[in-house]
Amino acid sequence: MVALAHNNQNSDCTNAKNSDNFNLFDITDDEISSYPWKINNSDMHERVKKCLRDIDITNINYDEPIRSSIIDTDNPPTWIKNEFSDDEWKVISSNDNCHYKKFIRRSERFFSNSEGSAIKNHFKWIRKMKDYKYYNNEINEGTWQIDAISIPLKARSLTDVLLLMPEKSSKASSERKNSVISNSSSENFYKENEKPIKKKRKRNDEFIPRKRKKIGRKPDLMIMSKTRLFQKKLEFFVGEVSNSPWKEKSDKTNKDRKKLIRMLKDIYDHIAKTFFSKYLYLNINSFKNLEIYGIQITGFKMKIFCFDKPGFGLYRVRKVDEITIPVNIKDDFIDRTFEGLMYNKMSSQQDFSI
Repeated sequence: MVALAHNNQNSDCTNAKNSDNFNLFDITDDEISSYPWKINNSDMHERVKKCLRDIDITNINYDEPIRSSIIDTDNPPTWIKNEFSDDEWKVISSNDNCHYKKFIRRSERFFSNSEGSAIKNHFKWIRKMKDYKYYNNEINEGTWQIDAISIPLKARSLTDVLLLMPEKSSKASSERKNSVISNSSSENFYKENEKPIKKKRKRNDEFIPRKRKKIGRKPDLMIMSKTRLFQKKLEFFVGEVSNSPWKEKSDKTNKDRKKLIRMLKDIYDHIAKTFFSKYLYLNINSFKNLEIYGIQITGFKMKIFCFDKPGFGLYRVRKVDEITIPVNIKDDFIDRTFEGLMYNKMSSQQDFSI
């Protein structure tokens, strides 16, 4: 059985300067041995903790993925990447074995011919209308989101899942923020207004303050199960659109990327927590194969991210693909991109539909 939250302290925590706000230092040897992440016979947990001991972590911004025990292989801190050899980093960052890449390499189809044609015809029509050939100030982020991702996703009959847009609070993120015990290493940085809510009462009634419920992060789009899994509708996919294609700003792009990565972690943990509350155990092998996907659209590019958990308490996010959205250029394989995303989403949902 694998615990979902851990508060045990070990000798690493004697260095308050280097262990504050990092749950990685709270993981016990027994927990690591139950779900190890080995790189060339060396322990990934110890290698990362060594990096953290050697630097002043107070200089790490609160919203950096490593604060939440997430290894961002596409944009890693230099001090983490330098700990590993080139060959080791290739193993850590490789996306050849992720479900999305495996599906793209295969010849099998998940969409029907009509669904694949509908996606191609959608972008063909946009190219014909030349809406994105020249700068257009009237096209905002919402319009770009509809044309670039929302309509293509709706091009297939979503009878099994629900596409939510525009921004709606993530239930996984909300539950994590309101949880008494959070597995978030940056929880202290996300405290919100907890002023008591005044309750209507009669003149002589005693005033009983209540904590204000915290609202989860709001992705630009989200896909969740229509059917209830373990009495809950679970989220499996999120996306962020960082402004219209001509108004890309590096600050917003970076902020949205970090927001997306954190939401992917919330979704992963929410699925694990929901499974555990139902069956009181976790099948480690099942969760080794669990991957949560998200996309970020910046400019005319769409980046696809895969989030998983290769070891106990240690997460990884990889950029597994980057495509040019074909509103100005022709792409005969664009339907395969959306097919791969939906295939992996449905595979994850079916794995946890027992």
